[in-house]
Amino acid sequence: MGEVTDDGPKYLKYSTIPGYFVQDDPSTDPFTFDYTKSFGLISRSYDTDADLSFAEQASQWQRFAHHLSRLPSQTGHKSQYKVLFLGRHGEGYHNVAQEFYGTAAWDGGLIRKYTKFKNAESLQCYWSHLDGNATSTWSDAQLTLTGIAQASLASQTWATEIRDHSMPAPTSYYSSPLIRCLQTAYHTFSPLKRLGLLPSPATSPFIPTIKELLREKIGVHTCDRRSTRSEIEEFWRAPAAPLDFVFEKNFSEKDELWDSEMRETDVGLDRRSRAILDDLFTNDMSAWLSISSHSGMIASLLRGEDFRDS
Repeated sequence: MGEVTDDGPKYLKYSTIPGYFVQDDPSTDPFTFDYTKSFGLISRSYDTDADLSFAEQASQWQRFAHHLSRLPSQTGHKSQYKVLFLGRHGEGYHNVAQEFYGTAAWDGGLIRKYTKFKNAESLQCYWSHLDGNATSTWSDAQLTLTGIAQASLASQTWATEIRDHSMPAPTSYYSSPLIRCLQTAYHTFSPLKRLGLLPSPATSPFIPTIKELLREKIGVHTCDRRSTRSEIEEFWRAPAAPLDFVFEKNFSEKDELWDSEMRETDVGLDRRSRAILDDLFTNDMSAWLSISSHSGMIASLLRGEDFRDS
C-alpha cells in the first residue's frame, strides 16, 4: 500500500506503509512468496474495526478496505493512500528465447550462425537485437501458452478473493502498450467480468488505459519496441479475444521512444516511473488500482515508493 504526502504545489513524497502486506516484511523471500494467498494481506485487527458496524462478521479484506477509507481523516488532507496491484506480464516468447540462448548470447557475444547471413561463419550480435529466429517472433513479444496460464492463475486468485472474501476489485486499470501486458490484463480480468465479479460497468468498468510510460526499459531489445497504435487496435479487434481499452491522451501512432542502438538507463527509467506515480496520484482519485507492466518498471515504481530493496 502506498502513501503520498503533498508538501507543496510541486512536490510529492511517496512511501509504502508497512504492516499490511507480508511483502513489506524483510523476512519475506521474494523468490518463494506466494501471491495466491490473499495477495499477501496480513491477518490482523485495525484500530478502525470498532466503528465498523459488522466488524465481527467482516472479512479481512472488508476490514482493511474500511481502514483504508479512514486513513486520510486520521493523517490530514495532504496525504493520499492507494493500493497498487502491480502485475508483471506472463511468460513471453522473448523470455523463452533468452532462456534458450542464455543471457550472454541474448545480451551480447558470439552467437550461432543465423540463416539470414548465409555467407557469415559467425556474427557478433545480440539475439535481443533481432525480431526473432526461424521458429519464433519476439518483437513486441506475445504471451506463450505458459504465460496465458499464468495470467489465468492470477484471474482465479482474484475470483477467489472477490467471491469468497469480499475483496474490493480495482476501480482503475492501466497497462503498458506492449502486447504481452495487454494480454495479461485481458486473461486476468476478462473472466471476472464475464462472471459478474467486477463492479458495475457504469462505475468502474474493466477498460484499461494504455500509458506509454508504463513500458519496460526502452531501447535495443526488439521485445521492448512497441507496435504502432493502429496495430494495437487491430490486434484487439479479433473476435476471439476482444478487449475494450483507451489510449491515454496524445498516444502516438509510431513508437517514438525506442532506439536500436541506445538503451535507457536506470536513472531514466526511475524518472519515467516517478512521472507515472505523479500522474496517478494527481489525476486518479481511485484507491484501488491495477497496473499491468514489466519487471523493470515495477521494480522502479517500488524504488520510487521507498519499498524495501528485496
